[in-house]
Amino acid sequence: MKQDLSLHQTGSVEHVIALLETLTEDTPIHSVATISSRLGISRNKAFRLLATLESRELVEKDKHGSYRLGTAAADLARRLLDNVNIIGHARPVLNELARRHGEAVYLSVLKDDDVIFLDVADCAGVEGSGSLVGKRFPSLATSAGKAIRSLQSRDLLEKLLGGKRGRQRSVDLEAIIGELEVIRKHGVAIDEGGGTSSAATAVRDYTGKIVCALTVLGPSVRMLRDRIEKEIAPSLMEGAEVLSLRFGYAK
Repeated sequence: MKQDLSLHQTGSVEHVIALLETLTEDTPIHSVATISSRLGISRNKAFRLLATLESRELVEKDKHGSYRLGTAAADLARRLLDNVNIIGHARPVLNELARRHGEAVYLSVLKDDDVIFLDVADCAGVEGSGSLVGKRFPSLATSAGKAIRSLQSRDLLEKLLGGKRGRQRSVDLEAIIGELEVIRKHGVAIDEGGGTSSAATAVRDYTGKIVCALTVLGPSVRMLRDRIEKEIAPSLMEGAEVLSLRFGYAK
């Protein structure tokens, strides 16, 4: 059991963490009075914290006025376990690609309109651009995002670009769809610029759903177009196929 926070620990973040930990104990349902006592804070402050968490569905209140973890907390836990599972399956593939090519190899997933980089394998001694793990970027601004988007429908792309209006929206949409069709045909998205180059391809699960993307990233002086097309792209697609098979995908 987690130790109660003392009266000296007044930071809201610490109190929220302690509150959520209290609701994961053997007795998962607690009243405001119990929670305020456990956290060493006033009932008013406990109620305000609970109200905020309830508004985000991280906790829920029953008919007796007691609280338990809410559906959003369960969803967060599920997402965490999903990501851990993806990383565990992908790690050997990332390591092999990094060993083979001597470049950083990233694992990323699509979240809403962004790509989030979850993990990286790198070769010791290879000069890189710094880890991107934990960072997120607009999906169409990365090779990983383009690799994933290339396998999605036009309807989804139109929804993604729905904020643009008029002729500019039409031009942008057609240009993007044209680029994504090329990526879909070749199976690999390539991005060059800003001193770095990358190549990425998508990974599917047993339902055919896109679950993540693999990206090889390195300085442009090493990641030349000819090398990407002849050496890295085929290897990357092979790695994605191996990982897709681990997720149960069959062509």
